[in-house]
Amino acid sequence: MQFSPDVVSRLADRIEATEPTPERQSILDAHVRARIHDELEHLKKEEEHVRQEIERALERENLDREKSMAGEALEGDRASVGDVKNSAALLGDLEEVRIKVERYHTNRNMSEFPGIDASSAALVECYRLIFFFFQFVFLNPFMQKE
Repeated sequence: MQFSPDVVSRLADRIEATEPTPERQSILDAHVRARIHDELEHLKKEEEHVRQEIERALERENLDREKSMAGEALEGDRASVGDVKNSAALLGDLEEVRIKVERYHTNRNMSEFPGIDASSAALVECYRLIFFFFQFVFLNPFMQKE
């Protein structure tokens, strides 16, 4: 079998060239990008799995702590058997207490001074009369001495 010198020189040039052809380079780049993407997806799934494990461990720890607190309450005082609650219930109770305290302060402020609205209205009327009096006395052109 004989090959033309042109084919032989082309093959020799390809062998001597250290850089891949543009077609081969684009295939290699696409393959590298695909492997990077796959590895990134794998890491994201692994991260989510670890996050879920941490959340479960924290939940177990919180439940264990609440159970131990309930056990201490049972051992320490029989009257406080039903007093220990979970975190969500305690937060709800705290919010109710905060609302009641705000309502109490609002009602107390109003009830301490029942005549405050009438007094402030009378004071405004007094200032208005004084203003008109000074305006009449000092700014009235008929009252000025010549």
